[in-house]
Amino acid sequence: MHTLNLPRILLSALFIVSVTLLPAVAQSQISKEDLRDMSRNVIPETRTTETIGTPYLLDDFQNGVVTLQDGNVTETLTMNFNVYENRVEYADGQSILAFLGDEITSFEIFDGPNILTFKKGFEARGLEKHEFVQVLSEGPSLGLLKHDITFQQNVPTYGSATQRDEFITNMRLFFYENGETERIRRISERGISGSLNANRNELRNFITDNNLDLDNPYDLRQLFEFYNQIK
Repeated sequence: MHTLNLPRILLSALFIVSVTLLPAVAQSQISKEDLRDMSRNVIPETRTTETIGTPYLLDDFQNGVVTLQDGNVTETLTMNFNVYENRVEYADGQSILAFLGDEITSFEIFDGPNILTFKKGFEARGLEKHEFVQVLSEGPSLGLLKHDITFQQNVPTYGSATQRDEFITNMRLFFYENGETERIRRISERGISGSLNANRNELRNFITDNNLDLDNPYDLRQLFEFYNQIK
């Protein structure tokens, strides 16, 4: 009797162990159908004047997910961040939809092998709580990168009588530490090391040894990850 039941007992034990070793189940996924009630259709603006640049973070829409106010996460969306409007947009068939302002708390875009994480709720001079910032690092100190895009009309073209419109990109760097968000005035080795509570030589050597370009968000992420390691 016990011999016949032994395999079943072993299978049950293995099942329990397997379930225990599985990662925690994510929050419920929200489908596109459910999202339509909290989104609005975006009609792309047609410009008669030649326009340089883009209002978006990325040149193309990429896969990503959005975390809603209730903590639930959407299914994978084809999406992009409209930096100029500070809004997340996603493709649904032939339409482009935008999330309404307070419906989401964070989002992630999968840019090739990289995951770009954006959150809001930080506040400092030059940064408001409703504005999304890219989180460069996790740990005691968060590197926060604010992408800015401004729009200028009728910009003179060098060597030509024609004028054109232009989206101009810029970045502002902040760090969050001990419950406070501070702006780093200059995105440079001196500006960053002067703001962070770290040995300047260590940061400078890391920048030099790794040939970091501090105008590159991916390189800035490496620097803040290193900073968290030496804290």
